[in-house]
Amino acid sequence: MATPLLGTGYGLWIDFTTPIGTNDRGTEANYKLVACSTETGMDFNRDETDTSNKCDEGYSSSVPGLANWNFNFNGQAVSLVVGETDKTNYQKLLELAKAGQTFFSKLTSTEDEDYIREGKTYITSFNETQPNQAVIAVTATFKGVGELFITPEVVTP
Repeated sequence: MATPLLGTGYGLWIDFTTPIGTNDRGTEANYKLVACSTETGMDFNRDETDTSNKCDEGYSSSVPGLANWNFNFNGQAVSLVVGETDKTNYQKLLELAKAGQTFFSKLTSTEDEDYIREGKTYITSFNETQPNQAVIAVTATFKGVGELFITPEVVTP
């Protein structure tokens, strides 16, 4: 029987140090976990290119077009402990969004990397909500640039 994967052990990591112009993927040592996510996700879409013409006898036809993808982050605003260098927080996300900087991002397990979605990204939207008597909520959308790298399928007997 197949075992469901729970999303609890997965997080969004960013590498804003590795140069994007000379590298296809981020550097493992430079990746930092974005602290305190409540939900992360990925969207992948492929446009279609219409190839319909008068020879199609009234039916449309198309071929695969450009692909696009993004990561989504929902979390809570937290301050990091002084000296905690393996994580980053909402403040860094806002800095990257404001600067319009492209950087490496990946979704992966916090325990092992048997599930990886990775690529170059920039932040297209960032939102903070300060509710009364509740933790500040943060959302951000990371637009993928170029190819999305994924772990290959592993089938166990």
